[in-house]
Amino acid sequence: MSVKLGFCRLCPTDRLIMESNLTCLERHRDLAERAASREYRPEQWEPRFRSLLQAGILKTCTPLGSELTLHIHKNSAYVDSVRMAQKCLCYLAPTLKSGCSVAIDLSNIATNGFDAWLAEFSEAIAVGLAGVDFAAGRLMFSICINHPGVLKFLQLRGQQGLGYPNVAVRLGSNSDNYRGEVWKALVTLSHHDERIKLVPAIAARPLSGLHATESGQCVMPGGLFEVRANTAWMILEIDATRLTSPAFLRSQLALCLRFADNLIDIQQWPVPALRLDALMNRRIALHIGRLGQRIANVGLNPLNFGTLRQLQRWLGLIRTSLIQESNRLAQNRGPFPAFGAAELVASLTPRYGVADASCLIRKRSMRHRHLLALSPYSLFPDKPGFEVDESWLNLMPAIGCADTLSMFGNDMRKRLRLHAWSRMLQLTGAMAAGSGDYAQCYLS
Repeated sequence: MSVKLGFCRLCPTDRLIMESNLTCLERHRDLAERAASREYRPEQWEPRFRSLLQAGILKTCTPLGSELTLHIHKNSAYVDSVRMAQKCLCYLAPTLKSGCSVAIDLSNIATNGFDAWLAEFSEAIAVGLAGVDFAAGRLMFSICINHPGVLKFLQLRGQQGLGYPNVAVRLGSNSDNYRGEVWKALVTLSHHDERIKLVPAIAARPLSGLHATESGQCVMPGGLFEVRANTAWMILEIDATRLTSPAFLRSQLALCLRFADNLIDIQQWPVPALRLDALMNRRIALHIGRLGQRIANVGLNPLNFGTLRQLQRWLGLIRTSLIQESNRLAQNRGPFPAFGAAELVASLTPRYGVADASCLIRKRSMRHRHLLALSPYSLFPDKPGFEVDESWLNLMPAIGCADTLSMFGNDMRKRLRLHAWSRMLQLTGAMAAGSGDYAQCYLS
């Protein structure tokens, strides 16, 4: 009996899908191997890390370590625009060429002659980047909402020589910023143009009361939250719909955090200053995404107060689990160096003694400076065709437990009415600032 082997010809679309899946599997294998290389027995940890990525629990939405933030300091704000542009180009050209995203904050530029300064600065940057091939939107500029030239600043997004950059407005913590003609113009323009990013100002909450808070100076171009300039962040996303029951939740989160912690040490950061900052502070932003889709999958009603309470308890469990795992890693691997554990022990020794002081600091030590990041976008179901309305804003209080509030994720502004878009921004800003106006925003 003869057997004929038949071969089917794949259409170009099927071939692209197969190649894409193969590339994805290869990337997952590479990341898992790199993360496992930091372990004592890599062969045991590599399958665990790879399973996280292949199951879709953990995602790397942007190339890791590919974001750089720059901030024009007050002492340098009066330098002429061309000289300032030349200084910025020392970072911009090589980082953009390597595939990184860069954000530059212009909030400290003097208001006198701002229009002329901005025109000269952007022209000098465009000329300096003329020979650099980088994707559109890879460059971002940011400014504070209370800057008098904020509306003029928005025109940067139309400059072809800068690759049509994104523009971010840091909303600030003053409730007056969410009123008036400037606010109305920002809301209206941003509702129709996704290149305008409105980011709430927030002092990122530390995991421990033993180290100080950090006020933002610039906007992370991919993570879309406020950071100090020239700081390194390991940004990952956890898909809430892929997480299992609470019985296995802690182990899944512990594995995610261990994976991120290992990658910090082996990541190739675009500039040496970022590598030093990463090793000293070990900043992580774990975004819990698709919260609204998880709620929709189980048929819960966002208008029901019980749904909000259930989501708050679940996110509280996630935050507690991450903090406990960070503390456990600190006891095994040591806290992040900027924590200053030795100095803290020395300062407490005269009162408690060496043994008690060491025990006290060890119990409160953290391996990471920041961990949990949440976005209001994650509260909306992202399934195509699913109806999105203002009722999902009732879940906003649940994301208040985050270390950092961001505007990361699937941009939902076009699926919201203008009033709902404005209200979401006001609620996020009030929560980020810890403002007493939050209740008023929530009820308005």
